[in-house]
Amino acid sequence: MRPFLWLPLAFFVAFVALQLPFLLVGRAFFWDEAVYLGMGKHLYSFGAAGLWEPLRPVGLPLVLGAFWLLGSGFVVYRAVMLGFAVGVLLLVYLVGRRFMGGFALVSVAAVAFSPVFFDGSARLLSDVPSVFFALAALYFFVRGSDSVSGFFAALAFIFRYPHGLVVVSVLFFSAASLFYVRRISHRAFFVSFAVALAPFLLANQVFLGGLFSPYMDYSQYQANSAYAVDGFFANAFFYLAVLLRNSPFLLFFIPGAVLFFRKEQGRLLLLPVLMFAYLAYFTLIVNKQERFAIAFLPFAALLSGYWLREAFVFSRSRMRVFAWPLLVLVVLLCLLSSLRGSLQSYGGMSVQSPGVYGFFSQYPGAVVLTSDPGFVMFSDNLFLWYYEDPWSAADLYSRHLNDSDFVVFSPDFFPCDRFGHDCGLSKQLLLEAVSVGNSLVLNGSWGGREFYVFRTGASLG
Repeated sequence: MRPFLWLPLAFFVAFVALQLPFLLVGRAFFWDEAVYLGMGKHLYSFGAAGLWEPLRPVGLPLVLGAFWLLGSGFVVYRAVMLGFAVGVLLLVYLVGRRFMGGFALVSVAAVAFSPVFFDGSARLLSDVPSVFFALAALYFFVRGSDSVSGFFAALAFIFRYPHGLVVVSVLFFSAASLFYVRRISHRAFFVSFAVALAPFLLANQVFLGGLFSPYMDYSQYQANSAYAVDGFFANAFFYLAVLLRNSPFLLFFIPGAVLFFRKEQGRLLLLPVLMFAYLAYFTLIVNKQERFAIAFLPFAALLSGYWLREAFVFSRSRMRVFAWPLLVLVVLLCLLSSLRGSLQSYGGMSVQSPGVYGFFSQYPGAVVLTSDPGFVMFSDNLFLWYYEDPWSAADLYSRHLNDSDFVVFSPDFFPCDRFGHDCGLSKQLLLEAVSVGNSLVLNGSWGGREFYVFRTGASLG
């Protein structure tokens, strides 16, 4: 087997081997993981189980729900997510080989061993699957397959709305091509995107009452102050700092992009356009989370790899004996530092036990009004939620109380550290309202969170 085949294959096998402990042992789950799995259950049970959040994209719930319907468990769910992660690395390699040859493997390593990607690879979150489809759209666009690219761009959007930036970037690229380079039409891309997205828009209209209803809801989530960052410079450089913490090598995307614009041409130029479109979008929105960087991390790695190739060629052509070994040493130190940070994820591993979250498995068919979605991970009840924020929670609670058999209240359902005294007071008043007329059946702690479980007055009556 030729080196350019067995070397990437060996790398992918090593990456999977490092991820196996997460598959077989497990670790604490995120809030959003429970929501996505719950939405999958809701879809495939036709509303009889799980929960539903209208603002979430349906791509990942469609995947997870299908495996839930087949009777799969967490190992299978995580294996599917890991499959998407390996797909991301493969696409980084395939895209990179088109303009920097074997140096593409350095970009693959920069992605794989970035702590944020390594930690997110087997989690039930939309970050990795959605960027897989965004990379697939880039790969086929570069190859000139506009219709296939548009199809994958639609899938990226269906899995995570910010990946609509792929379409925006192609639109910008297409306009630039028409007016400044040569008259190239990318009509097939946009037609394919629209056709692939049409069934989901129709479903929005039928089930949610509007073609763009979930996207409007999501626009409010972008301004979620619970994840805001204080200070102009902290906001402006938030994701540059994230890239720096994950791997200093990734910051070479800046000179890499400059060189790319100077030396490359044609469809390849979509790569730096995508990178800066994503970076600008996530910098401008209020809601900032480190894992959001996964959406553009592969683009940064590809541009950084391109910089390395150009720096290597320049050093070698100038016969600078000491320049390129030093260059390689710096890159290796960056990647090893990233790997060390990634392996620290093993510290969060633990056997996945339901604890309090398994309480409702003994009450099949019960409807639960909850301020914490975690329970949906371990039982197939129907869950109604009232955890949007302390101020609207009381209204949601009142609206759904008579349709519920149990109510779950957790004081930690909304972070109040940024919202003043009124936030904590609202949660206290909500607990008092839940306590009146309902019967407390469980009060316990799990994973550092306290839970109150009540049987509702409606079910008691």
